[in-house]
Order: sequence, then C-alpha cells, then structure tokens
Amino acid sequence: MNTYIDSRFKWGFIIRFCIGMLFIAILSSFLFFLIIPKEAASLYVPLIYTFQWTQTHLLFIILAVGGFEIILAFLFTLLLSLFLSHKVGGPIFKLERNIDRLRKGDFNLPGISFRDADQGQILAAKFNEMMRSWHNHLREMKYYYCKFAARINTLERNWPHGEERSLETSQVITRIKDEVEKMQVVLDRFVV
Repeated sequence: MNTYIDSRFKWGFIIRFCIGMLFIAILSSFLFFLIIPKEAASLYVPLIYTFQWTQTHLLFIILAVGGFEIILAFLFTLLLSLFLSHKVGGPIFKLERNIDRLRKGDFNLPGISFRDADQGQILAAKFNEMMRSWHNHLREMKYYYCKFAARINTLERNWPHGEERSLETSQVITRIKDEVEKMQVVLDRFVV
C-alpha cells in the first residue's frame, strides 16, 4: 500500500471521474450531430443533395473532432482527478493512518502536517491539539499511578514489625494491590 494515499481510493476516483467525463463527451457529440438543421435544406430544393453530401461528410468530421475531444478530455480528467485525489485523499489517508496508531495505543506520534495547498489544515491542527492533550493526560496518569503504587508498596513494607494485620486490613491491601496491577496493565497499553 502506498504510504501517502490509499491506491484503491485514488484509482476508483479517477476511473469514476473519467467515465463520467467520457459519457458527457459522447453525449455532447451526439447532441451536436442531432441539432444540425435539416429543415433549412428543404427550403432550397436544388441544394438538398449538396446538403446531404455535406451532412454525410460532416458526420466524419464531427466524429473525428469528438474523438479528439474525448481523448483530450480523458487526459485532462486523468490529470485533474489524480491531482484532486492527492489533495483531498492524501491528507485523509494520513489522518486515517495516525488514527489507527492512536487506536492501538501509540500516543508517541509526531504531529500531522499537510502541505500548504492540501485541504484539511484546520482538521490537522485540531487533531494535533487533541493528540497532545491526550498525551499529556496519559503522562500525568502514569506519573500519579507510579506515585500511588510506590505508596502502597511503602505502606506494605513499612508495616510495623511485630504488629499483626487484621484479616480485614490484609484483604484491603490485597485488593488495592490487585487494582494497582490492573491499572498497570491498562496503562502499559499506551506508548507515551
């Protein structure tokens, strides 16, 4: 897969756009041929055969010019759709790739930067702001988790020797330690 844009999106967009332009070109050539005024020739009886000969030869010219227009329209459409797919699809693909990394817990991402002419500059800025905010919150959570876990371990180690803990106190400490381990498992899923 291309690292800048999803190829399926790009080529699907190009093909649909080109088919649409081809249809328009063929339809306009056909309509042009249909609007040739045959009634004007019927007013001039001696010129009817000349007009029919001209119309027959004009069909070839119209088809040749129409074919040339179709080829030019196809090339222009191909270039335009390639340009548009990169300007619109590329930034969306970058954003999608970073969202996938965030979903997996990787908050250690560089910010998204689009080229100046790309669409979505505001979206990229908002995404980067959101990512920094989450990153800071997770770092803060890990910091306070470490302090809490250290206090629990210190409390357990520094329990006065010779004093017996009540069964209830031992169970509370065991439950707290279990919860601390669960928090550690959850926090370890995130790369900060």
